[in-house]
Amino acid sequence: MAILTLNNPARRNALSIAMRDALTSAIVSLGNDPDCRAIVLTGADGHFCAGGDFQDFPQTSVYAARGRLEQGSATLMRAMVAGRTPIVAAIEGHCVGAGVSLAAACDQAVMARTARPRCAFVSAGLFPDLAGLWAIPRRVGLGQAKRLTMLGRAISPEEALRIGLVDELADEGGALAAAKAIAIELAAQPPLALAMMKAIYADGLDEVLRQEVGLQPVLMTTQDHREAIAAFYDKRAPRFTGK
Repeated sequence: MAILTLNNPARRNALSIAMRDALTSAIVSLGNDPDCRAIVLTGADGHFCAGGDFQDFPQTSVYAARGRLEQGSATLMRAMVAGRTPIVAAIEGHCVGAGVSLAAACDQAVMARTARPRCAFVSAGLFPDLAGLWAIPRRVGLGQAKRLTMLGRAISPEEALRIGLVDELADEGGALAAAKAIAIELAAQPPLALAMMKAIYADGLDEVLRQEVGLQPVLMTTQDHREAIAAFYDKRAPRFTGK
């Protein structure tokens, strides 16, 4: 079993491009290691992931954004979802935007009762990437997925468990121990059978990633996206215009 920790506590482990690339490299490497039979994904300093790091959201072209998504995000999600090694999320504190996508893509997810989940992409003028439009409906169903992703409301850990976004709740500070227990159980299962299950369960992933790479870069160049980032730093409500 391996434990991977998102480690940018000053920003509540917001997912920067560098962190995404390091996570991709680690998961691909562990997926090729026959001695690693399960992975636990967690975050440092009491938080899972506060979403994408706005400091890593430069003004960009559609072409450049497509390249970043294809080379990074799509590779990461294929490794997580269709790779042969089962992954368990251990979620404490903030679990926002990209954090929700990462957690939903894991094979099992444990959330602390004090965690703060929110699928906040729409607040940034974007739709859920990191395969969120594949993984979230797979977990909660289409109706609940639309509610989570289109309204962007914060929900309680209890609701996250009820709708199937996560699989188990733990007391504050206990998510990692509970996730490790599940990972140990998964590591004792026949690895080839688990690998085949993951490959089959990944059906449809590539089409969603293709759409993500094609469409999300367009939203990244809109006035609404720039307004969302400005409003975040100004600590005010954004004013979206559809431009």
